Parts: sequence; structure tokens; C-alpha cells
Amino acid sequence: MIEQEFGGKFDNYMTAYSWGYYIRNIMPDPNNFKRSNHTEIPQDLVTSSLEDRKNFLKGLLKEVNIKNNGKYEFMSRSEKFANQLVDILRSVGAIATITKSKGKGTVIKYYVRFSFDPRFNKMIKPTITPKHRRYIRQVIELDDPKECRCITLDSDEQLYITDDFLVTHNSYIGSAWLVSSCMRFPNIRAVVARKTIKSLKESTFITIKKVMKEWGLKEDENFCINNIEGTITFWNESVIMMKEMADLPADLDFSRFGSMEATIVFVDEASEISERAADVMFSRIRWKTSETFKTPKMFLSCNPAACWLRERFVQDEEGNPVKCRDGEVFIRFSIFDNPDESFRQIYEASLNKIKNNATRERLLYGNWDFVEANAMTLYKGFSGDKHLVQNLKENVYDPMKPLILGFDFNVFPHMTCEVVQIDWENKNVYFLEEFLGKPEDKLNNTPKFAQYVKDKLLESKQIGGVVLTDDPAGLARNTQTEDGVNNFTIIQSCMNNTILRPKQNILAKQPPQKNRVDWINELFDGLDGWNIYIDLRCRKLTEDLVYQIRNEDGTKNKQKVTDPKTKVRYEKYGHCFAAGTMITTKEGEIPIENVKAGDYVLTREGYKKVTFSEITGKNVMVKDYSIGDTNITCTPDHLFYTIEDGFAEIDKIIQKTFVTCEKTKKLSVRKSNERIIDKVYDITVEDRHEFFANGILVHNCTDVLDYILCTFLSKSWLKYQRGGQTGTVLTTSIIKPQFSY
Repeated sequence: MIEQEFGGKFDNYMTAYSWGYYIRNIMPDPNNFKRSNHTEIPQDLVTSSLEDRKNFLKGLLKEVNIKNNGKYEFMSRSEKFANQLVDILRSVGAIATITKSKGKGTVIKYYVRFSFDPRFNKMIKPTITPKHRRYIRQVIELDDPKECRCITLDSDEQLYITDDFLVTHNSYIGSAWLVSSCMRFPNIRAVVARKTIKSLKESTFITIKKVMKEWGLKEDENFCINNIEGTITFWNESVIMMKEMADLPADLDFSRFGSMEATIVFVDEASEISERAADVMFSRIRWKTSETFKTPKMFLSCNPAACWLRERFVQDEEGNPVKCRDGEVFIRFSIFDNPDESFRQIYEASLNKIKNNATRERLLYGNWDFVEANAMTLYKGFSGDKHLVQNLKENVYDPMKPLILGFDFNVFPHMTCEVVQIDWENKNVYFLEEFLGKPEDKLNNTPKFAQYVKDKLLESKQIGGVVLTDDPAGLARNTQTEDGVNNFTIIQSCMNNTILRPKQNILAKQPPQKNRVDWINELFDGLDGWNIYIDLRCRKLTEDLVYQIRNEDGTKNKQKVTDPKTKVRYEKYGHCFAAGTMITTKEGEIPIENVKAGDYVLTREGYKKVTFSEITGKNVMVKDYSIGDTNITCTPDHLFYTIEDGFAEIDKIIQKTFVTCEKTKKLSVRKSNERIIDKVYDITVEDRHEFFANGILVHNCTDVLDYILCTFLSKSWLKYQRGGQTGTVLTTSIIKPQFSY
């Protein structure tokens, strides 16, 4: 994290500061707007010293209050100027993006949106020495500085992580650390690890051999390689061992590491492994620790990835910087920190050719907020560049206007509330915030989650009222313990007698799935002049928009994902049963493997049509459960309905009141050990998202965003539905909409 002076002093008739102030003054001037497409920054300034680049930005941002979490937007007609400005911003640690927008006629505008990470903002002089600088003791340069840069940390930190950008050679740094340590200390055991031995041998192990060759070490004289055992033994009896860290169904506890003892560990591409694998490996660092490094040390290297590393080291689910655990530190660096200018220019140019913006942002700039592209996504109209906005709530939220609260009453992996506000005059829909009711916080039940959401809204000083909406299934009169009580009445009673003044606005019946998805995609593309903006911190909603796959007929593909720890395959909102599980249908009880799309199954509101039925996984881990006298084999994360908690993960239920085909019963749950079966099955049911398996009520999926838009943009939805589909249009609301456009 050392500032590098890669450029020379800027020599021009105007200073760098004056250039920034000059451009700031001419760009907003209407008389200069037409010719502003020719504006550009002198190239000598773009490649000037760090101090000159900072002075240029100070002039450009003069009279603007630079906040710690800086939020700016700058518009230009010049594409070259926009690219130059972004290069300068990123070179001083800012996070910057370019959005191209075509206005009326042939006018094309380029919006440069940027912000400064408060931890690394070089525009602001820190009041105290940053933590990472306190731990940097020295920078050791080898004879040939183009080969590598070694950083020695003088601290007691035990576990640290770096961004392994494609062009900064963290594999090289990690390899150099292992080799130099083995040369320095006799009889130590260094481990180099990756997800698979195959990938380790094809990449990192080759880098280790390259390091030893460059340092003048000779095979069979200074070291010996055993390709069968995967080891490198040095002349002083120190050894580097290759280890595989993949999660194996037959070894979920990593007992294969049980007798191993290591001195230091380097894990390459750590985003490929599970958190449990890293923790177990760290626990094995105990060989000659006190005589060498004093404390166990593990070096993890990775590219920015949406995995456990991001939440543990970089940022939480809301995008806020995390405070690392004691003994852990996160070190951020990128291509721009590489001291070899020619190397930096070559690889920067190659990465700039990557067409996918998310991949480019992730690899080149280390953007942990990247959103991957998905060619098979259901919501193909959604674009992260266009619809995701940083700090949206801080910029547009108006506590005087009503908020729409869209609830998802699943309790696993969490309950969800999406907070939405609509600007009717400008036709903008803002997804401002996302509340999660997690089991670990004991918020995955309706009363406690409602209280949590209420407290958050009152804390925000919301006085414009709230409107409750979502899946009509939440209105079922028998979803709670008393007649006439449902999820929405519980939420409303919790928020009553407060300034929130809750109302309900809920569709009487689900809109047809394919038709509503097509309409939402057109909304994302600007149908009827509407714009949809989503706060970057609404991570779960964004994941649904990016990763939900479409079937050939345009409906949602109930694709399963694999839990990295247990290898259990599951769908976030609907899970899997073994063959032979009896489903209650109009024709009686039928094994789940024989249920077909179009069949009718029993729900709490009578028989509903099955819209999806097929094999959803092979060689999947399941458990056998005894619920009272009923036996069911399913994945541990399947949702079962209980009176006390609503839908809950079966593996976490001990004794609850279940809803059966006959009546509610207080039943105990017993479970067997995990086992793997050949196939598992699942079905999706219209409207209710539930069915009876072996006589017990279970659950599948729901769609928060769909219901919010269909309910509150009803005029656009009605027009689209009438034009694209024949038949009756069902749009009855429980309460007349509070507002319309």
C-alpha cells in the first residue's frame, strides 16, 4: 500500500490545479456544451506525478465538499475526456465507472460516477496512520527490481489476504515467501495449497520452481523434487508440500489433514475453497512455530469474488468495510501498484480489451462490488451498469413520501424485506434498502422480523407512511395460530399506533409468470418511460436478478446450487425430496417422481396446478427424517411449515406444531446421518408455493420484485397484459392502491 511516483513533474503553461479548475468551469457552461465533445486532458497530465494528479482533481472538485465516503457524478460529451478522468481517479484510489447515455437527437453523454473508499482515499490526509502502514516495516528490492517486490510485515498478524489480480503475480509473491522461508529456516514444513492438486501442479507449483531457478538454486544440489508425493525438499531438510483443499462428500471434516503439521501455509486462488477448509488448514500450523515465525501464519491469495472472503475480509452484505478479526488483515493492491511501468502498461492494455465490464472491473481494478453477466438470465433486461447505484438511498430517499415494503416470508436462508420508493412524477422506481431476517439473529419469524423492520424505519425518521405488499400466499388465514391472522396482519399490528401508518396493497392472485417476467424485462429497458434503480447494497435482490435462469418457455428454471460445505444441492426457495415421497394430488397420493407439470396438488387453499416437476439433482446428500410417525427423505435445507416459526429448515426443527392434511399436530423430529442418493426431485406450485409431502406441508418459491412492480405499476402492467395475452386479467387488490399515476 505504498504510493508510487510513476510520472514526472507536469510542465505546462497552466498548473495541474488550474487545468482542473478550468475544465470544471467550462463544462457546465451552456455556451461551451456544444463543443465540449472535443475537451480532453493533456496527456502529460494523465501520466504526471501523483502530486500533480491530486492537484488536478482538487481543482476539478473545487468548492465541492469532499466527504469521507465521497459521492460524485461528472458529465461530459467527450469520451476521451471521460476515459482520461477515470484513469486519473483510479490512479489515486477512487472507484470510478463510465456510463454512456444517448439523449434527444444525436447527443451522447458520458457520465463518470466515482467515489473514494474512506480507507484508501488519497485525496484526504488521514488524521492517524492507517493500520496497514503501521505494519509495513520495509520494502526489500532485489538486484533486478523488475522480477518481484517483497513486502515484510513486522506484526503479530496470523492470517492475511491479498487481491490476486491477474497481473500482480501474487502466486509469485506467495511462492517467493515459501522458498525464502525454507532457505532461512532449517527443517520447517511449508504448505502450498489450492482446490485441486491438478490445478496446483499446472500453475503455482510451476511458479515455485521458477522462483528457485531465478534465485540460482539447482535441482539435486540445493533441492530435490518428488513428483509422486508432491514435495520439494531443500538441503537443510525444509520441505514444501502440495495439498488439495476441495470439499469432499466423504471427508466433510477434512480428516485428511488430521495428522499433518505445518509451519506456514500459502493458499492460492482461495476463492475456490470453502471457509471451513481454510480454518481447518490454519489449525494445522503448529510445526516449529515458536522457533520460527512465533505465531501461525497463512497467506491467502485471490481475485475479488462473491464468496466468504468478501464478507470476512472486505465488506459486509451492505457493502460497508468489515473490521477484520483479531490476527487477520486484508491488504488491497492492483496492477497500478506494480513498480514495473512497462509491465503495467502491457497488461493494463490487455485487460482493457475484456468486453465484459464486470470481469474487467474485478480483475483490473479489484472491484469487489462487481456484478457478473449471465447470458441465460431470466431478467435479461437487468444491467448492473445501468440499474445499480452506489449510495442510492442517501441521494434520493424522501422520508415525507410513502415507502413500499415487499416481504418474502421464507425463513431459510432468511426472511426478506425490500424497501421501495416511487417517484411518480419522473417515473423512477427506487429499491432503497434490503432488510434480512436471519436465523442466526433469531429474526426469521414474522413477529420479530416485523419489529426489526419497524425499528429501522423509525430510526430513519420515516413519516410518509408504509404500504405492505408481496406474494398473495402471505394472506392465507391459516398461516398462523389464530383464525383471521396472517403474516400481513401480524406486521400491520406491529406497526400500528406508530407514525408509519401501515396499509396493505396485495394482488388477489399471482400474475402469469412468463408474462410478468417479459413485462419486467421491458421495464428494465425503459417501457412507458419508467426507470428502475437499485441500491448496490441490495445484494440478495441483485443476486436473484443475475443468477435466476430462464427455461425455454420463458418461465423460471428451478436450478439448484451446491452448498460449498456440505455439497448439498438446493434451490434458494425450493428444495429436494427422494423418490417415493408421496404428494397429495386430486387423484390421491402419487410418488413425487410421477408428478407432472399440469397436475393439481393440495395446498391450504385447495388444489393448485404444478408448473414445474423434474429431477433436480443427482448424487445428492440427504437425511432420513421421522416427523412423528411419518418418514421423509429430503435435503437438510428443505422448508417445512410449523405454527410457531412459519416455514423453517427441517434440519433445525426439533419439536414443533406441523400442519398436516388432517389437522395441526405437535410432533418431534428425529434424523439420521447424511447419505448420498442417486436422484432427488422437486415441484413448483402456482400461487401458493406449497404442497403436502407425505401429508406434511412444505414450501417452494416466491418473487418479491415481481409482485412489487405488478402491484404498484398496475397501469403499465394492465396495458402490457392486455396487449400480450388474451383472457381475464386478475388485478384485484386487498385495499385500493394508496396512489397511482
